Amino acid sequence: TLPILSSHKVFVILNAESINEIAQNKILKSLEEPNPSNIFILTTSKIDKLLPTVLSRLHKITIPKLSAHDKQLICASLKQNNINADKYLSTDLNLTEILNFETNENYLKTLNAIKYVFENLKTSQDIPKVSSSIPEFDKTLFLPILQKLFLSCINNTPFVDDYLSTLIKTNYPTQALINSLPLIEET
Repeated sequence: TLPILSSHKVFVILNAESINEIAQNKILKSLEEPNPSNIFILTTSKIDKLLPTVLSRLHKITIPKLSAHDKQLICASLKQNNINADKYLSTDLNLTEILNFETNENYLKTLNAIKYVFENLKTSQDIPKVSSSIPEFDKTLFLPILQKLFLSCINNTPFVDDYLSTLIKTNYPTQALINSLPLIEET
């Protein structure tokens, strides 16, 4: 269908790497036979997770990581909209993640779910069992956040939630976290 108020319809898919193969194939049909009034924008930090057929239909634009100065400018701008994002300045989060952690209720629920899981794990051998206990619909958000958390603990960089980082760093050896990363990726 044609757009009503403008000359184009724009579809933005954030974190496209989290889309499973079936959904990517569904999107592919729209990319292969595009309506001239449709524009698709897919964002990803893991381009290798997109199907080659999907990639072949896209124009790729690489956006460099935000510098510390850029993050400060963005945080200052966000403050004008009553979003205090200063606590993210020293993290490795990208702008989308910063906004999601500060404003998206699902991200906050997921962070609380991760806290609950790690407060109830008994040993580091239980970490691989985490992925099997997550409902399927939660995995697309839960697992990338868990991966980001593990990487921040392994690299000793700040994360969104100091309590959670400290809980994990204190109770789980770095090697156990490293060994769990492939399982998270696979799941």
